[in-house]
Amino acid sequence: MKLRLGRDVDTVYTPMNWGGDHRVGLCIKLIEGHVTVFDSYVPHTEIEYAMDCYEEFVGDAKVNNE
Repeated sequence: MKLRLGRDVDTVYTPMNWGGDHRVGLCIKLIEGHVTVFDSYVPHTEIEYAMDCYEEFVGDAKVNNE
């Protein structure tokens, strides 16, 4: 059985490397176009740093820093 993104799979969890020395977890909601970043190392989560690190991945993104 072949699963299709957006039809059979609507959420993807994946790791992401930030700046070569730090990893975070991503939860990508495909249907909603929403990305949640899970990061336990607070100094690396300054919003400016975060946007610099994954801007290439998500493009021009709206950030909801909850």
